[in-house]
Amino acid sequence: MERAGAYLTFERNAEAIATYEKILEANPLHVPTLNNVAWLYRDSAPAKAMEYIQRAQNLAPTDPFVLDTLAMLTLQSGDVARAYNLIEEAARRAPANLDIQLHLGEIQLKQGRSAEARKTLDALVRSAPESAQAKAAGALINTLGSAAK
Repeated sequence: MERAGAYLTFERNAEAIATYEKILEANPLHVPTLNNVAWLYRDSAPAKAMEYIQRAQNLAPTDPFVLDTLAMLTLQSGDVARAYNLIEEAARRAPANLDIQLHLGEIQLKQGRSAEARKTLDALVRSAPESAQAKAAGALINTLGSAAK
């Protein structure tokens, strides 16, 4: 797990996937690994990513990290309404998680909920101003202009 996590940190995705898949051979019910593999496959193999995240959700239907990944994959597939419901539940279960808050703001924007998105993203920036997520949130806030103030 540590090796796979290191590969993930350094964006060595192919090595991370290979390592995670070895973990799944030994423990096919390991939810964090299923979640991470799904996330890593999101761009290169979206259908495969969805298979992994659905397995994870079957095992841990209320896990906020699984809900977050499922929300983002669902958004990618075009179902914004379902993605919003999933990310809202993830945010309720893990309100301090910066990635989940950023994803909530992104999905709120996709739904045209500019005022809610601004509130979510502003709170994220205030809570962790030096984080990578705050920088991404700031960029999204800048796309809002003054319309959602």
